Amino acid sequence: MLFPVRPATGLSLGVGMSRFSKPDLAIMIVALLYVLVPVDFIPELLTGPLGLTDDMAALAVIAAIVMRAFGRDPEPAPAPATATYPGTVTHSYPER
Repeated sequence: MLFPVRPATGLSLGVGMSRFSKPDLAIMIVALLYVLVPVDFIPELLTGPLGLTDDMAALAVIAAIVMRAFGRDPEPAPAPATATYPGTVTHSYPER
């Protein structure tokens, strides 16, 4: 065999083989259709660049679902318990 066949990974629409649940796929399809259809909640013709915010929100929803499916959390990681922040004072007490 000249080219070995590898199992498919990633987006697979086969039964039981998808990284995305059915609700996630439905949300992504609806969000993509919303971006592609010229009817918007905030029309670009009247509001200019501000009208793109609803389209960007739909794309952000798709990106969050994809990042979650591939193991990347779309939310920032919480700060470690020992983090220091600008303007805070750290006290050290001598051991007894």
